[in-house]
Amino acid sequence: MQNKVSSRSLADLLRKIERTPDTNRRQLRERRAAIRRLSKWSGLPPSQIPASPQGLRAVFDRVHRSGAGVRPHTIANVKYCCLDLLTESGINPSMRRRGQRPNPIHEEWSTYYQRLPTKYLKVCLTRLVHYFDTTNILPPSVDDAAFLRFASHVEETSLQANFPRMIRDAARAWNEATRLPENVLLQPVTVPASQRARKLLATEDLLLSLQRDITAFEEWAAGSDIFSQNARKRQLSRPTCRKIIQDIRRAVTLAVQAGVSLQTISDLRSLVSADNFTIILRQAHAEKKGKPSAYNFQMALSLMVIGRDFLKLDAEHVARLKELTYTVPRPPQRITNKNTQLIMRFDDPQVVRKLVEAPKDLWKLVRVTDRPNRWTLAKAQAAIALAMLPVIPLRLGNLTALAFDEHIFVRPKGYSTLTIPSDENKSGTALAFDIPPDLVAMLTEYREILAPKIIGHRPRYLFCRDDGELKNFATVRSLIQGYIRRYLGFHMNPHAFRHLAAKITLDQDPGAHGQVQQFLGHKNMQTTEKYYVNWDTKRAQRKHIENLEKALADAQGCRRSAGKRKDVQ
Repeated sequence: MQNKVSSRSLADLLRKIERTPDTNRRQLRERRAAIRRLSKWSGLPPSQIPASPQGLRAVFDRVHRSGAGVRPHTIANVKYCCLDLLTESGINPSMRRRGQRPNPIHEEWSTYYQRLPTKYLKVCLTRLVHYFDTTNILPPSVDDAAFLRFASHVEETSLQANFPRMIRDAARAWNEATRLPENVLLQPVTVPASQRARKLLATEDLLLSLQRDITAFEEWAAGSDIFSQNARKRQLSRPTCRKIIQDIRRAVTLAVQAGVSLQTISDLRSLVSADNFTIILRQAHAEKKGKPSAYNFQMALSLMVIGRDFLKLDAEHVARLKELTYTVPRPPQRITNKNTQLIMRFDDPQVVRKLVEAPKDLWKLVRVTDRPNRWTLAKAQAAIALAMLPVIPLRLGNLTALAFDEHIFVRPKGYSTLTIPSDENKSGTALAFDIPPDLVAMLTEYREILAPKIIGHRPRYLFCRDDGELKNFATVRSLIQGYIRRYLGFHMNPHAFRHLAAKITLDQDPGAHGQVQQFLGHKNMQTTEKYYVNWDTKRAQRKHIENLEKALADAQGCRRSAGKRKDVQ
């Protein structure tokens, strides 16, 4: 039966519905339009679009990745029409049909739902409540077996893109609700495991003595006590500290995988002993199958620096660690092939057009929202980021921390500027940019009108939460990457806008590495040339082709002139 269903297409279902005598003509037009749109977005003819929730999820995922630039509510309408078509044809009978009034839910479920204290819990548990109500399962009877049936039902009937995450959210929300005083008779359920398997030992898995050493390192790196005898002259940023601690966890994990007992790694000093350090690097090298790895080199460098600067190991020991560190094969310091191929996508005018239109389209959606909320705020921030990064390619850390009247100076009757002080820039140089007029208009409307409606006052930070506080680095990165994928159809780290700026500059003015250095804020010219000098090959070939065409044209002109002189003679 499953094979028979999965072999049918939306075109087959539509023909079946069209032969039904009492078919509603308006609904039929909507379904035809939905299938045509889905076919256009996915590039598949209707006869190849599968008539099953599992197959349709794959098709809509293909649309999402294609960067069709379709608005979310438009995709939601098409999804609704497709599910309605499945229901009408009998393939998806568990879904309530259009126009069918829902049965009133049981009193126990109604009471349970009304007692949920937050909107988040209600959103996560709405589908669960309706499913258990229709299957006559009351709240005290919900257990792991019942929850697994609910998860299976969602997989078979929903077009939710990431339904495993939705199931985990529902399980967490249910467990949170069971801790309420009025729900003491309810039993928690097991939260399904994430598909992303954990590869590194957690900090809690390490020995307590090693955990204390890591805590002491964090305090030292943050410069908590500047008068300490071993105080660090310049404190490390939080992202750098997190990266080093992740390197420590990976080093311990590799040592254990290589056969070293976890009980013998009692502190950082034992971790960076010459024997353990060698074992860790050998295991890391094997993990990467002998290929050059910047990941391995950075881990080795972190451990070597810990031994040299924090533990103050003797000179001979540090020299041995340094020798082993620089033995690790690492790729040359230049732009990677992946980033080169990514930037080459912008040779396509269609991709450039999508990038230019993305912030404009997002801003239109922000403006038409009747009741702005935190999602509207995030959408507005994504629009500003996509409009800003192509013309002001900041590092993501600087972008995240932007504040009005500290970094962003909006002047309605003069030049608006964006500045980064030298102590906040990675290279130690101050940066200043003029803000284009269209971006000034977005920033003004965001600060004066939109954000105050949501957070209650003018925001201090550009990337703020709905409580006015600053969003973290990872949240801003994920926000920008999500909308880039939606509109352009491929993954792109916000840092790649710096490479794109260098490409555009050097395409228009080959050899202008000095301009790129100043624009991107590199500390010296070597950094700029190291990353972007290889791109000159393509430009040199383009110039060579122009010269060759000119030479051929000159040769043909000389040949015609010689022929004319011969005719005259």
